[in-house]
Amino acid sequence: ESDRRHILKSMFYDPTYTRKLVKLKDGRTLSYCEVGAAGGTPVIFQVGLMGSSMVAVLFDEPIQLLRLGLRVYAVDYPGIGDSSPKPNRTLQDWPNDVLEFVNIILGPDQVFALWSHSLGGPHALAILKHPVLSKRISRATIVSPWLPFEDSTLFKTIKRLPPFVQKNVLPSLATTFSTSTLSMAGSVTSCGSNLQLEVAKIITSYASRQGQAGNRQMVQIALQEALPIPRNFQKPIFIFVGCRDSLVGQRDCLKLVHLLSDRGCPNVVFHAIEGADHNRVMGGDNLVRIMHSLLPPLAVEEKASDVMPSSSENAGWQQEGTMSVLKTPTRVQQPRRFGC
Repeated sequence: ESDRRHILKSMFYDPTYTRKLVKLKDGRTLSYCEVGAAGGTPVIFQVGLMGSSMVAVLFDEPIQLLRLGLRVYAVDYPGIGDSSPKPNRTLQDWPNDVLEFVNIILGPDQVFALWSHSLGGPHALAILKHPVLSKRISRATIVSPWLPFEDSTLFKTIKRLPPFVQKNVLPSLATTFSTSTLSMAGSVTSCGSNLQLEVAKIITSYASRQGQAGNRQMVQIALQEALPIPRNFQKPIFIFVGCRDSLVGQRDCLKLVHLLSDRGCPNVVFHAIEGADHNRVMGGDNLVRIMHSLLPPLAVEEKASDVMPSSSENAGWQQEGTMSVLKTPTRVQQPRRFGC
């Protein structure tokens, strides 16, 4: 583990990978991390609460070991890491920042895959809804997405709280007591507890480099804004959730599948992963499956064996590489779950 500690910690402080900066037209700066295979399929990763772009360092080892051919870019939201604050920002503002970022870093014509986790989910959906940026996306993978549906038990409970508590007290509590990054570190790196703590501290410290205002702003956005649902996105959208996820219910994820289908999104994947919680869905074999979903089909066929539901669950599913894709040309009648 000492070698692993040395490699990880050296990457966290290596400007080849982390703390990279790009300047936007309005003078603001976005910080980002870049890992994976040089010249690989570009992937833009949307970070969750209390995370920072440095979380992408944890993805480098599996990409390199499995020769997956992915190049992951994690970009810090305004007020996170070294990204300039943007007071009163909304979900609809973020795609414009991402569009500028990909034009500068990848070029104005480069397509890319989109990947998100947790509170990054609404940000990813906003990107998929953007009329220009969505045309550049080859596929999207949304993992454990925060879904503020009005009929969600958790969301209804939050909405009963006084407005002051919703806007000020709850965001402060959420940013103070969030353990998601520690859980994510243990899930992705599969390392000892001491190294997990070190990794989580590095990631969260960078997230709060400018204080907690950026993270509180994310919580406020999650609680106050309606969920953006893209229309007529023709490429695959993959949704992963853990069966033991106490924050994101499978019912809400299935509702998202229906909403996407109703709005003309023809290719939907739903994976419910047995034994996985909100963060451990990103660990071990699950992470490999998630990363495969980001690759073009031909690339996946070359790198892994097929993973399909059991024969009793095959109706309605069609293989795309290692993934099981539910084709939905008109409407998802009965979205299927497997693994639990």
